[in-house]
Amino acid sequence: MDDIKCIVTRRSAVSTTTFRRGKAKRALINTNQFTFMRQIDSEPDDRVLAREQREDVAETFRRMGNYEYRKLNFSLAKDYYSKGIQYIKDSPVLYVNRALCFIKLREFKLGIIDCDYVLAKIDEHYLRAWLYRAAAYKRLNDEPNFEYSVDRARRFNRSDADFIDEFLDKMRSLL
Repeated sequence: MDDIKCIVTRRSAVSTTTFRRGKAKRALINTNQFTFMRQIDSEPDDRVLAREQREDVAETFRRMGNYEYRKLNFSLAKDYYSKGIQYIKDSPVLYVNRALCFIKLREFKLGIIDCDYVLAKIDEHYLRAWLYRAAAYKRLNDEPNFEYSVDRARRFNRSDADFIDEFLDKMRSLL
């Protein structure tokens, strides 16, 4: 009988989800294929550390975008938010900040696309996404979608009714 040789390698379970730092809600790790394959052989703790490092880089780009936004440099702010999104694809803050830049640059449809992405893929209750979406539709004179967005904002965020009213009043005064 032939001798059979076996090679045993160490295998570890790979988790497809992780807990976001500081959040009770579970979030899927969004990575591209290269990053996923590179991390598949690493330990879960290493993957969490890599995620935290990417979050830190994305947070830095967010701060840089906020700085440029305050200086009314919307195009550069949009670019910084886009760079942050390259590192963390499931951050609703980066998407809605970029959407607001698109709206300020009068690229309303691109702003709506970012808001729709947040609402469809990340958090369907995200108040700022609903409000910025409503503002973009209002500027496009699309009343049905404007009303729908405002209705959804109110329905999903009942405790923020005063903030929603203030936002709409401010928006109407700017038109």
